[in-house]
Amino acid sequence: MMFFLGVLIILVFVYIAVALHELGHMLPAKYFGVPVQKYAIGFGPSLFSFKKRETSYSFNLLPLGGYVQLEGMLPPSENPRRWFKKLMKFAESDSPRAFWRLPAWKKIIVMFSGPFVNLILATLGYVFVLSVLGLPVIKPVIHEVIANTPAASAGILPGDEIIAINDTAISSPGQIRGLIQDKDLVTLSLLKDGGTRIVSLRPLNGSIGVKFSTVNERQSIFDALSSMVKDTVGVTKSLIALPYNLFTGLADTLHQRKDGVVGLIGAARISGDIVSAPSISLYDKLRSMIWIFASLNLALFVFNMIPLLPFDGGYIAAAVFEGARSRVLLAFRKNDYAPVNISYLLPVTLLVTAAIIVMSIMLAWIDIVNPLRLG
Repeated sequence: MMFFLGVLIILVFVYIAVALHELGHMLPAKYFGVPVQKYAIGFGPSLFSFKKRETSYSFNLLPLGGYVQLEGMLPPSENPRRWFKKLMKFAESDSPRAFWRLPAWKKIIVMFSGPFVNLILATLGYVFVLSVLGLPVIKPVIHEVIANTPAASAGILPGDEIIAINDTAISSPGQIRGLIQDKDLVTLSLLKDGGTRIVSLRPLNGSIGVKFSTVNERQSIFDALSSMVKDTVGVTKSLIALPYNLFTGLADTLHQRKDGVVGLIGAARISGDIVSAPSISLYDKLRSMIWIFASLNLALFVFNMIPLLPFDGGYIAAAVFEGARSRVLLAFRKNDYAPVNISYLLPVTLLVTAAIIVMSIMLAWIDIVNPLRLG
């Protein structure tokens, strides 16, 4: 039951992230006077829908994305590929309020506002988790000494901090195993209450017999934002390498999967594992869920900024080109300016869409056959 609760949480997260993303597009479009014909969250059968003024609102069963349909994404043209336009939710219009009539900077605002909402949600999540809640960090401070072990025999006590082993400074317990492995005798420098002492002991099977303390460390807001920037670069690199990694993942489905990009199924499985794990405290489960929500929004931001149609980044790139071209024409005092007609990019758009569908199916298959697991 708890596992399915975790899965449900992920689905709710996706609905919220997509709903706010599309709201980010809709509000500036309405502000600039562009009619919004449809606001849709999810695909497939409609759970419920209603119409208010000129906009139809639809909430659908499958949380696989969403869209807002703006009037006049394309200007009237003789382009014969009308089935392309219908498939891609495009609509021609000669209305004075059509989207294509907006100046380039307004188009950029409308198309960037959706991903920007996801960026804001990711930022809030990162700051809340890293700067308000904090993350558990294992310190080289003794929490418990196990009886009848080398540490107990050497007189090591709870509260002692290991600051050096064989004159090598220690900042993390992760260093310790490598320094005592295959050693007959090691010397530990211990710090407690401002005083230091040195003990020597003989490790037993690569262990000295202690458990370390875990503390909750909070980062500054600047460090939290730096972590988000670093993760943004990491997500971008992962997306660039995604096609290759997907084919590699299919080839390695019989091996243990250690890391990699996960899809909705993989995220739902991880969420279910976290919520259902009895060893994870309620506080840590809450922190993990907020972290997943922040990571989801960060991924949506990066994904939607890909400078290809049908992504928001593709529309932004077209608007940037349109704005730059208009300035060049203005500089040369030419009056033959016309908006960029993205209908000519529809074949490329269809290819990109097909690639997205294929990669989504592949990622779902890998998540099912060879899922990532906690630990």
